[in-house]
Amino acid sequence: MGHHFVNQLQDRDHIKGDIYQLTECSVRTNKNGGLYLQLILSDKTGGITARKWNATEDLAEQFHVGDFVYVDGAVQIFNNSLQMIVTDIDKADTSRLDLSIYLRESQINVPELTGRLKKLFGTLTNPDLINLADCFLADEKFMTKFCQAPAGIKIHHNYEGGLLEHTVAMMEMARAVSAIHPRKIDAELLLMGTFLHDIGKTEELTTQSGVHLYTDTGQLLSHLVLGIGLLERKISEAERLSDEEFPEQTALALKHMIVSHHGEREKGSPCVPMTIEAIALHFIDSLDSKVNEFHRVIHDDLNRGSDWTEYNAPLQRRLYKRGAE
Repeated sequence: MGHHFVNQLQDRDHIKGDIYQLTECSVRTNKNGGLYLQLILSDKTGGITARKWNATEDLAEQFHVGDFVYVDGAVQIFNNSLQMIVTDIDKADTSRLDLSIYLRESQINVPELTGRLKKLFGTLTNPDLINLADCFLADEKFMTKFCQAPAGIKIHHNYEGGLLEHTVAMMEMARAVSAIHPRKIDAELLLMGTFLHDIGKTEELTTQSGVHLYTDTGQLLSHLVLGIGLLERKISEAERLSDEEFPEQTALALKHMIVSHHGEREKGSPCVPMTIEAIALHFIDSLDSKVNEFHRVIHDDLNRGSDWTEYNAPLQRRLYKRGAE
């Protein structure tokens, strides 16, 4: 019997020996003090929440995010959402595994998006920003990572090329917003800050067996700090190549945009946006990420036959699917 794809699972389906990839795996305690495994079992069509009751510490230590596992279990509806109760789980033999079942195919056209990025940089007239942009574009190692990286682990643009797609879309929005407010926004500063805002994710995130994970450096420092480091190195490089000092105030404005783009201290920014360009960047980032997140939630929803998605805890709402692709 063939693989039961996640997006085809239905209430009362029984799974016997199917292989899924663990994209989440944690040990939790129930109200009686017993342990259970909280899992997300995934393939290329999405992921389903799963639980393995009556777990032990020894069992939990066998599994990690990214592992492929044999699963026996039953699908059921709980709180209007599909979940799987796992009765047996074991490490899978990956020697003959067909990874095409598990790895989502990226729809990102990297050459086309890279062309749009270069065209946007081509609108710059400020020689300091032109030199800075050229230093990034000429760095083949950086550009390879930038074009391949996801923009996130789970929330938005969480696929290969997602960072490039997210950044280019934001830069195009930045141009449009600047055109609406030409006397209020420094268009070129906003454009460059938009490019820079997530560059630290090239060092914060990594991909193993198709699963996006945080690097140790990323966990310890965050992409905000890593982004500042990348910017400072490129500013030094631009100064060496041009034999001119990069304007201190421009550097400060760009760094502020990087560290404040989450918008609130509670969301990870060490400071709130305090310039016009920084607040514009924050809302452009929020708009593009939320549109992408809503689309992903609707597209991956397992609540088939309904105009509404399952309740989404991070968004604290269900989403209306009528008319959505």
